[in-house]
Amino acid sequence: MSQGESSAPLGSPAGGSAAGELAKTIVWLLRVQAGLTVLITVIFLLWMGTQAAFAALAGGLVGIILTAVAALRLLQVGSDDAAAIVRGFYRAMAVKLAIAMLLFVVVAVQFAAWFGPIMSGYVATLLAYWLALWRLARVALPAPPTET
Repeated sequence: MSQGESSAPLGSPAGGSAAGELAKTIVWLLRVQAGLTVLITVIFLLWMGTQAAFAALAGGLVGIILTAVAALRLLQVGSDDAAAIVRGFYRAMAVKLAIAMLLFVVVAVQFAAWFGPIMSGYVATLLAYWLALWRLARVALPAPPTET
């Protein structure tokens, strides 16, 4: 086994700590995106009806699929080399962009009259990225000293 590799599964405690934390963050992000998608879908169901709810669900699913695809591509890098990680990131984003165009064309054809709900569902999944940044900052920053 080469340096930096582990025989343990990616998310297991025995695996690399950085890779394990990345996997946990990705799973958390996908769960939050799914929750936000369900929330926006229910809102559109109650507000505008079934077709709008399905359109919002489709928009949310686009966001979830794109996150999963990019995450899987990033996890395939398997290197500690910064240049390899950056190349992997750019490749993942290129694949994500190509799939995004394809998925949005398919969704737009299916729900042409429901552009607002589609974009609302997708934007709801983008909110999860901001929540993930907040979560990571909260974990990464040390607690302020307390006065005794």
